[in-house]
Amino acid sequence: MATQATLSSAFVRAAIKFNAAESDYLVLESNGIHTFEALAYRVPKADDLEDLLKASIMPFSGYKHLDGKVEIFNREPPTTWPEFKVSEDAGALRKLWSLAKEVCKAELEQLASGVTPTHLARRSE
Repeated sequence: MATQATLSSAFVRAAIKFNAAESDYLVLESNGIHTFEALAYRVPKADDLEDLLKASIMPFSGYKHLDGKVEIFNREPPTTWPEFKVSEDAGALRKLWSLAKEVCKAELEQLASGVTPTHLARRSE
């Protein structure tokens, strides 16, 4: 069953709402991260997120062609880590990560309590 954590459409909507740079989002996707679940569990700690930003996001840019093909290339001009670390772009990705952690935590708590979206719907009937 698809959940908020596993829906790429929910992840995209949040990235747009947080004003994540499309280029950074495409680089994130190229690293196999396209859901809240992927971000929260592949990048479990804040330090891991900073490492990802520094090593895998900051040095690159992404571009999506009209045919849907995504191209990843070296960022020009290059950005330094001190600059990128305090940028709005990095902040948007941190917000996305924070939300991913909360969405996954809430779904785990629901699962652990035995409450599923199906049970919630039945309760309201």
